[in-house]
Amino acid sequence: YIAAGIPAICHCLPAGGSQHWVVAYKYTSGSGWDSIFVLDPYGGAKNRTMAEAMRLSCGGTSGGVDKLRHHPSHSL
Repeated sequence: YIAAGIPAICHCLPAGGSQHWVVAYKYTSGSGWDSIFVLDPYGGAKNRTMAEAMRLSCGGTSGGVDKLRHHPSHSL
């Protein structure tokens, strides 16, 4: 989705079972969570890497992202 210019809404699994979502909007040529950039509402809607967001907002990177969503008017 990101390569097509469509931001993706990502759900991560925080420790304790609470809900947390971030919006992935760009990525670099690297690999892994450090190469994906997100808008994270935790702590005042910050631009972060997915790795930072998962550490700060989701209790670590081990849980991963379990859902991806895009705006319903977009399809690939």
